[in-house]
Amino acid sequence: MRGGASAWAVQRLVLISAQGFTEGVPPAPWPLAALGVALLRTVWLRSRANQLAYHDKATWATDDAWRVGRLNTFLPGWFEANVAFIQSGGYFMPEQRIQQVRPEL
Repeated sequence: MRGGASAWAVQRLVLISAQGFTEGVPPAPWPLAALGVALLRTVWLRSRANQLAYHDKATWATDDAWRVGRLNTFLPGWFEANVAFIQSGGYFMPEQRIQQVRPEL
């Protein structure tokens, strides 16, 4: 590459949302799962979560922030994939295992 910049590539990447972890929660039936996923897409929930997520709300909890955070909900297949995920029971990781996860992961 020009200018001495080094090239790098990501070989593998695993992103797991803490929202996906369940412990003792049974899979939801389709109507309930679909309702929950529809709620995830709402402006109200995204705006509220945005307000809760930031310490410096005036700087970071903006309308643009929740709009960007909501973009993925409009991807093709997002709704169906999330309903299927909820119906599967999500990721099950007992508390003891969460404590063993290495910090760099």
